[in-house]
Amino acid sequence: MKVAIIGAGLAGVSLAWHLRVSGCDVTLFDHNGIAGGASGIAPGLMHPYPGEQGLRSFLATEGMAATKELLAVAQSFSQEPLCADPGILRFINDDQREQFLAHEKKHHDVEFHRDDLVFIRSGMTVFSERYVRSLWKAAEQLGARLERKKIEDLQQLHDCDHIVIAAGSGIHHFPEAKDLKVSFLKGQILTCAIPDNCNLPTEAIIGKGYIAHAEDPKYCYVGSTYERGVTCSMPNRDVAVAQILPKIAQFYPEIHSFPVVDCRAAFRVMRTGHYYPMAGRLKDSIWVCTAMGSRGLLYHALLARLMTEALLHDDASRIPLAFDLKVLKN
Repeated sequence: MKVAIIGAGLAGVSLAWHLRVSGCDVTLFDHNGIAGGASGIAPGLMHPYPGEQGLRSFLATEGMAATKELLAVAQSFSQEPLCADPGILRFINDDQREQFLAHEKKHHDVEFHRDDLVFIRSGMTVFSERYVRSLWKAAEQLGARLERKKIEDLQQLHDCDHIVIAAGSGIHHFPEAKDLKVSFLKGQILTCAIPDNCNLPTEAIIGKGYIAHAEDPKYCYVGSTYERGVTCSMPNRDVAVAQILPKIAQFYPEIHSFPVVDCRAAFRVMRTGHYYPMAGRLKDSIWVCTAMGSRGLLYHALLARLMTEALLHDDASRIPLAFDLKVLKN
């Protein structure tokens, strides 16, 4: 079976690997190359409780397990570490406390340090760009191919048995996907140098924003902005600093002493009205896997496995209805 995948981020590369393991002929198309979009600048925070309310995400256990399996595959193709897993510290408010007390009792992966601070034992930081590139090496060794070109029309891929649009913000270029209920959000992330005399914890910290350790221990990623109605994808350091640092200072005042050395930006795609990604058949032989939002690390590997089963059996029902392409009712 011949499959074309458009998009070389978390979703596209993990799908390419699963499909090649299953014996499919796979070509990945992305004019920016591997991890050239939002997946390449993601801070890499993965845990079961993202979101303002602190609810446990749908299929969080399965999603994290699937990601860890792919991390192990990718690690065998990298001499550098692809993740750090000392856990994640999260500041919580009064409204979230009961929720996290329930997580502590039911899932045993939450530990209270203070009334307003919990330690998420199952949390980890993935070095996203390094991880995606290493996973691609694994898929490439199995025979997957990359073409660095922009697909303007799906008719260019008419000789394929299946086409999967795994693009993020680029999905709006395809008229076939114009009716998908998605929104676009610009996120900017700062890279900061960690001062020598700093007491920054070894764990990533989440509050109204986050601090995540970078691949180089001398630096950290600080984010993020949530800019709606913006069309320019270029970084704007002044905007990023003005929006990000005051949020971080609420739980880590020392952030103002961290020199800002870089600013990166990308558009994230989100399902309108819910946090679930979208995955399934768009029509005929055209499939979609998109709208990962801020949960790409949590869901990409699981969805890649489920979509591989769906493609092999030409059966979209193998993907849970929660990820259906239609708008979910709240």
